[in-house]
Amino acid sequence: MISLPNFKLLCSCSLLLKLLICISLKSSDVPDEIFQSMEISHAMTFGFGHFTWEWHHGLRSWLHPSIYSICILFPLKFLRLDNPLLMNVSVRLLHAFFAFISEVFFCKRVGDEFGGDTQRWTMFLFVTNIFYTHCIIRPLVNSLEAMCVVAGMGAYGFGKNCKTFWFLLFAALACMLRPTAAILWVPLCLYHLVFTKSFQFCVFTAMFVLTAVTVLVSLDTFMYDRMVFSHYNFMLFNILSDANSFFGVNSVHWLFSCAISACMGICTPIWWISVFKLHGKFTLIISLVVFNIIILSFSSHKEMRFVLQLVPLMHVVSAYFVVHHLSQKHNQILSLILPAAMIAILPYLEVYHQNGGISTAYYLSSQISNNSRLLLLVPCFSIPLYSHLHIRVPIRMLDCPPPLNNLTFKLSSVSIPFDDPTVRGTPYVNEYSQFQSSPLLWIEENLRGDFSDYSHVILKDTDLFILIDIILQNGFRFKSKFLHSIAPLENFHFVVFVK
Repeated sequence: MISLPNFKLLCSCSLLLKLLICISLKSSDVPDEIFQSMEISHAMTFGFGHFTWEWHHGLRSWLHPSIYSICILFPLKFLRLDNPLLMNVSVRLLHAFFAFISEVFFCKRVGDEFGGDTQRWTMFLFVTNIFYTHCIIRPLVNSLEAMCVVAGMGAYGFGKNCKTFWFLLFAALACMLRPTAAILWVPLCLYHLVFTKSFQFCVFTAMFVLTAVTVLVSLDTFMYDRMVFSHYNFMLFNILSDANSFFGVNSVHWLFSCAISACMGICTPIWWISVFKLHGKFTLIISLVVFNIIILSFSSHKEMRFVLQLVPLMHVVSAYFVVHHLSQKHNQILSLILPAAMIAILPYLEVYHQNGGISTAYYLSSQISNNSRLLLLVPCFSIPLYSHLHIRVPIRMLDCPPPLNNLTFKLSSVSIPFDDPTVRGTPYVNEYSQFQSSPLLWIEENLRGDFSDYSHVILKDTDLFILIDIILQNGFRFKSKFLHSIAPLENFHFVVFVK
């Protein structure tokens, strides 16, 4: 007998773990979890927020931030409970709820198809997967896409007793959230259509596709006040032109050699062995995972979260292998190592890693007033803005847009129906690189060496020895500092000066 708790107890552990992380979370993973979600939702609800360059060129759909605005922020605003901490925790709780429901539904379908032991191990892998747990409660569009995959594959039932309506609903929602989700859902729908030869499924699919495109284009056109198909703009920039290489380039094998290892952790060898041992039984799932990774590998810019939606599929195959191909002794060892690794690593990731930006933002929210003006001389998007400050103040920050004026195609500008109080620098210029190369020269050219317009200055302590004299000369005094991370490349403090 496999030494795992029963399924209900595992579900309870999953829910409690998610709730605990929601409440205790102090770290950030990537800027997108704030600047492509909470900042936009805050603007939609309260009328002001920061919009990155993507929004000014129609590369982003309003669907993702609309979910948080409608479900969380508007109700809190109506109840006059719009505290910055409560708003952000509530959005994470929404993610936790959706993630938990989808995982339970998914695992029940796994149990129906592959048995109770595989069901329990699948849920156990959900609970103990450090990367998945770290990402799924964060307001990332990748996290919502992963939930859609979990719920949609549960509705698909691995090809048996497919609940067509729910399957197509979650497939359509995933593709509306991220256009690259089609890499998973289009082959799966075509496979199901060929396998079942169902005319009804074909009609339903066409209806869902038409509805999804209509809703998406209508929403974006209404919000941008002009005809916009954000997914086309997104694909044009990121895929067809490969302009996303501005944000970093990885080798073609990076998703296979690095990303999967980070996503699956200790279970990485089990997954790769399962691919070769179980390719006959799990041909469809393994093919979908490998096909997705191959297609995504053609893009120059890659991130681990780009394969987050594939982790649940890898869980099922790995769980089946553990149950049917590992000895009881190895099962017991694995059932001890996985939670031990999670307990050792996850608290650091959620509480201490890259927490300086959020700590600084919450501190500023308690210190500033409507008359304040902030100057952020820190890495681009390292400190949250209005979603955490929750007060309309002018902010001058270092911006890092890609050189859109050098593209072979033209991205037309669109209007934003909300106020952005941030002060813009020179368009298409990476100001942070300029600032790092010569801080004093940048200050002289952009601020004329004068900080008198600002009430607060925030910078890294590593730049302090260069700027301390000019800061003190402008009448500022040290107020507080916050450690960002103990990781070697990010081991610095955010230092706050006030006038």
